[in-house]
Amino acid sequence: LIIGAEADTLDSIEHRRRVGALTYLYKLQSWDAPEKLRQMIPPKLERPPRGRTRVSAREHDSSHENKFQPVPSGIGPDYIARSFPFCIIKVWNRLPANFFTDGFDIAHLQSFKCKLNNFLRSQPTPLRGEAA
Repeated sequence: LIIGAEADTLDSIEHRRRVGALTYLYKLQSWDAPEKLRQMIPPKLERPPRGRTRVSAREHDSSHENKFQPVPSGIGPDYIARSFPFCIIKVWNRLPANFFTDGFDIAHLQSFKCKLNNFLRSQPTPLRGEAA
């Protein structure tokens, strides 16, 4: 074996790509990125109002100010699935609010990556071809 006995403990390439894409999205918000890259970041979502039902209250409570709007209309689904950052927005919006308690500071990048890696490991892996 080339890899050795630890082969079963390695993360999949898909997992590593997700961690990389989400980390890059974090970096774009914490660094002074060039304007062309900043334009790639979708607008933020407004926090949903606290409604009268348990579902709307849960949605309000789990929401945080760092969620992005879903994919803009007029963009084809094939383009969305392959392009950054649209391919990773759903996963980003599922991240818990405690991931962002330190704000977007490059000094906290390693902490963000560790939380992210553990969170993604705990999530069920989507089926091949299924959007994340």
